[in-house]
Amino acid sequence: MGCCSSRQGSDDRHEWQTEDHKPPPTVFPSKPALPEDLFTNALHKGWLNYKKQRLWCIIHGQSFYLSDSPDDTEPRKFFSFEGCLVNLRGNLLEIQTADLLSSQSPSSKYQFRADTEEAAIEWYESCLRSSGNAKV
Repeated sequence: MGCCSSRQGSDDRHEWQTEDHKPPPTVFPSKPALPEDLFTNALHKGWLNYKKQRLWCIIHGQSFYLSDSPDDTEPRKFFSFEGCLVNLRGNLLEIQTADLLSSQSPSSKYQFRADTEEAAIEWYESCLRSSGNAKV
């Protein structure tokens, strides 16, 4: 049997190296546009601690945005509250996103620490309002 390049009539290349067997181009989803009023009409914004970082966080619509500072013009990360679980323990806010809930990842939640329990409660209530699960 042998390799495809050893077949009679081959041009010393594998089948996958020919023009006829080009892999399809990789298509990455485009980054969604930021809401025009993200910085002016946020439901909640302020500092939260994540791991060993202090991040500027914004809740707008059904999304949670993370930035390095309030002066950043574009957040470095965001996730949707759709399908999220939000828990509060003391001043620790835990958010499990829908995509993390379906994965086998051992670390399936974001854990943000507020400076005070009162601030954590405000963030928690804003997360619930944004996710549509508000019972506050």
